[in-house]
Amino acid sequence: MPTKKEFPMRQIVAKNKIKLAKSTFSMIIIATCVFAIQAYSMGGGGNMRNCAMDQNVVQTNFASLNNEQKKELLYIYQEEKMARDVYMAMHKLYPNEITFANIIKSEQRHMDMAEMLCKRYGVDISNIDQSQYGKFIVPELQKLHDTLILQGKKNAKEALRAGELIEVTDISDIDKMLPLFKNYSDINTILVRLKEASKNHLHAFRNSIRFAS
Repeated sequence: MPTKKEFPMRQIVAKNKIKLAKSTFSMIIIATCVFAIQAYSMGGGGNMRNCAMDQNVVQTNFASLNNEQKKELLYIYQEEKMARDVYMAMHKLYPNEITFANIIKSEQRHMDMAEMLCKRYGVDISNIDQSQYGKFIVPELQKLHDTLILQGKKNAKEALRAGELIEVTDISDIDKMLPLFKNYSDINTILVRLKEASKNHLHAFRNSIRFAS
């Protein structure tokens, strides 16, 4: 039979085991989410729904965003939509130009990831309809979209150059956003993956421009 002195020690050991178990479980969940984000952004699938929606595990580990940070998340969500919408329009104009066809699905995945972050951190996106192509609530992106559509209508090479500009702009904007989210590992991970994907898209557009007539 344990002595009175042994009871507190057993309680401490038991509490430490519970803390260790919780910590290990959280680390497994976070690692799984990061892997899914990386695979999803590069087109390899991944269970994003489980990572995004496990509120009990994820949200308690992250602070809320200030208004500036929320504005930037909304902007990147709209920027990814702008890319998808322009590429879809160009694909319809130039169906033989496979660069647009290859990138459209990727941009949809990027939109989904940005949307997930907006919902997680309480960014109001209630007035955004993904299915409404060519419409944006950020005036700057509406203007850029309209300008690039006009440019792309000239010919296939100009359409590719419009894609090049989108990816250059996306990379630049993400570089400016990253310092704002240095303490948010989930946002930072997604932004970095979006940037890497944009680099790949930029390379594809520049290759296509080089060989376009």
